[in-house]
Parts: sequence; C-alpha cells; structure tokens
Amino acid sequence: IDENTGKMSKNSWIRDYFLTDIGMKYNYKKLQILAGIRNLFDKRYYTYQDSINDQYLAGNGRNYYVEFKYAF
Repeated sequence: IDENTGKMSKNSWIRDYFLTDIGMKYNYKKLQILAGIRNLFDKRYYTYQDSINDQYLAGNGRNYYVEFKYAF
C-alpha cells in the first residue's frame, strides 16, 4: 500500500546492495586534485523496480572520475 495515496502500489521491494568506492585527494598550493573509482567491484544492482510492468532501473557499473578544484 502506498503511504501517500493509500492505494495498492505498483512498486515492489528491491534487494539491498552495498557499493565500495575509493578515492584520493592531493593539494598543491591553491589547486586540489581528486580522483577515484565508484562501484569498485562492479557490483550489479537495481535502484527501482515495477513488478506489474516488469521494469527496473539498473545502477551504474564501475566508473572513474578526476576532479580539479582551484581556489582564487
């Protein structure tokens, strides 16, 4: 039952999941460099499921990032 509408919900529960991220940060004067990996072990998981229409949204696989920040 949907808590907001009180009607039968189309959504069903999805399994819990645990993701591991790793990152590092380096500071040099006014420059900051960040880099890392999200979903380190490339875990397959779902963020939404509609049991009536058998639809789901898969979460992101392993991905990498680099970020630069500069303070003026």
